[in-house]
Amino acid sequence: MSQLTFSLVIETENLRRQNVEDLFLCLNSLEAQSKSISSAKEIWLMDCGPVDGEILCEVQSKYQWLRVYRPEEPLDYYEAKMHGALKCTSDVVIWCDSDCTYFPEWLEGLLAPFVDSSINIVRGETQLRKDGAGSLMVSATLYNFFSRFSNHTSLYETETYYANNVAFRRKYLLDHPIPLHLPAFRGNCSLHCTQLLAQGDKIWAQPKAKAIHDVPTVRGLFARMMLHGYDFYVFAQYELHSRARENALDRLVPVKITAERVKQIASWRETHIKSRKDMLGSLDCSRLKAIWLKTFLYFNECLFWFGFFLTAVNPKMVWKLSGESYTKELKVNALKTDQLSIVPNAAKPS
Repeated sequence: MSQLTFSLVIETENLRRQNVEDLFLCLNSLEAQSKSISSAKEIWLMDCGPVDGEILCEVQSKYQWLRVYRPEEPLDYYEAKMHGALKCTSDVVIWCDSDCTYFPEWLEGLLAPFVDSSINIVRGETQLRKDGAGSLMVSATLYNFFSRFSNHTSLYETETYYANNVAFRRKYLLDHPIPLHLPAFRGNCSLHCTQLLAQGDKIWAQPKAKAIHDVPTVRGLFARMMLHGYDFYVFAQYELHSRARENALDRLVPVKITAERVKQIASWRETHIKSRKDMLGSLDCSRLKAIWLKTFLYFNECLFWFGFFLTAVNPKMVWKLSGESYTKELKVNALKTDQLSIVPNAAKPS
């Protein structure tokens, strides 16, 4: 059996809310992998706009194995991922994030399970950086956004993946693409998981493929919490998980969000608030710092609900206050290969 080929896709969209230095940290960690990055068939950096031309030139000069694609039209986070997958020509496609760093054994661990031809999706484990009060504060707020490092020592089944640390058989991904052009800001991967599990597919987790996600800036966090509230409203409004289970995301009809539905969401949020408070309670810190951390936690929860209820009145305003461009009109389109054009501007891996 011939050796499986693999490609990597990295987006820059996250750098809108992060520091551009994160991109260099990400690429340095890829260059330091135990399995040489030069063995990749291609490594695409999908330029979504936030990185200026001078920095991109520096990136291309420093990392000769990287190829940069500049689309004619702006791509959002998930569009960049899927467009990158279409541009790859390998057996396995790996999605990375520009604000993550990857442990040296990450690439080797993520690829190893694909020797089993029945495995189509393998995710790694991504944890928020926690090195100081500020990082801990943000980590607690985003506790439900990311998986934590588990106690597993071998491959195990899971129900979720995050697009910052996951590998797919390319053919499988193109046959079962992540849903695009939904009215949500993020969460498409959650719907994708719901679709795949409903049809009997399996998602595997590899504890040896570890990554660290940088902590969002305070401004980026506030924007994210409002947009998180927006997403919860939209998911309820269009019953997106139910539609995903029925494989009917192309037939979305808004429904009235009842008081009972709001209570269900509030109950779910309360459970996660409790888990995050328990996390903060386990920290060895002063009483004053503990009060500060919990106050910050509740402030961000208020931002979530502000985004949720403002979406009912004026969804575009949530995006405006978050510093984002509103591009999520409801339209569900198929992604086609003939919609892409390749702009080669850097060397392939040797």
